[in-house]
Amino acid sequence: GAATLTLGAAPAADIRLAARRLDLDPPPTAATAAAEPPSRRLPALLAGLVERLPPGSGGMATRLELADGAVGLGGGQIADLRLDLLGRPGGFVVEHLGAHLPGDSRLDLSGRLRLDEAATLIGRGEIASRAPEVLAAWWVGEPAGEASLGPVALAGPFTLTATSFLGEDLTLTLAETTARGRIERRADGVTRLALGADRLDGAALARLARRFGLAGAMSRQAALGALEIDFDVRAVALGAVT
Repeated sequence: GAATLTLGAAPAADIRLAARRLDLDPPPTAATAAAEPPSRRLPALLAGLVERLPPGSGGMATRLELADGAVGLGGGQIADLRLDLLGRPGGFVVEHLGAHLPGDSRLDLSGRLRLDEAATLIGRGEIASRAPEVLAAWWVGEPAGEASLGPVALAGPFTLTATSFLGEDLTLTLAETTARGRIERRADGVTRLALGADRLDGAALARLARRFGLAGAMSRQAALGALEIDFDVRAVALGAVT
């Protein structure tokens, strides 16, 4: 990599890092033959990274660019990882975070990472997958199975903290149907899901939730009264029945 430090009335730092491959999976042992899935490992990795970031740029314009050919995680591979950060008082501007994920999937997002209080990422993102069953298998660490779910895409603005998620005006494209809605996961464990569409493939949505391990979690939340669902859909397709 390379780093440039400019001093004077307008101090600035420009840091550029590149690598061909970075392996984030710990070496396998007799007790852990399989790599821990990203759904369990990635939150801890991100939390550790955020803790090590400075709370602000201290008046210095700071730019960090990270390019990595491949990142090994969860027994799979994240390819073409690119992160462009620009330091600002109280946090960073995420100019772009992009990567190719398993299942012929693509993630892109941008926003503002606030570190002055609780770490909060406010931005806009999109994830699209041509083989979401493969993406889900990598994410939760389970076999993909033979059935294909078809292309899936989710895009829109969001607010993310260590204990909560809020996505408003999200667009979900699934099985040639499009829905818009809102997803909220509060710090107290309550989940709110609102979805509106002229037509929705309910069977495909249920399969997608199961593959990503969401169906069981939602059932447990419903039993505890911690799940609120509001669907405004004119027609729901359930297999061959609409």
